[in-house]
Amino acid sequence: MAELSDNAKKGWAFTLIMFGILFFIKQTSILPTTAENLIMDWHNYPLYAAVIFFIVKELKIAAVLTGIGLLFHGAEVIKLTQNLSHYMWPLLLVAAGVVLLLSIKK
Repeated sequence: MAELSDNAKKGWAFTLIMFGILFFIKQTSILPTTAENLIMDWHNYPLYAAVIFFIVKELKIAAVLTGIGLLFHGAEVIKLTQNLSHYMWPLLLVAAGVVLLLSIKK
């Protein structure tokens, strides 16, 4: 079995800390019920962890967690993509602008 890199260890450490904080918030009922229901939805947990792994630059783990999170939100993703044609031109314009910005030499 391969040993975890330091970045992977950091990612898992921060993920555990974040989940501990979320669990503490849930147990103390600090947040309003609507916010708590949204934040504490277990379908979002892989996405939260993916963000942490993107930050610590463990992209393979982040990509896997993102995929798992999207699978958990499958029905919502399908509903969003049914009307994708409504969003295509704005998304293409944004993408073209980002590509243009990234092509500027500093």
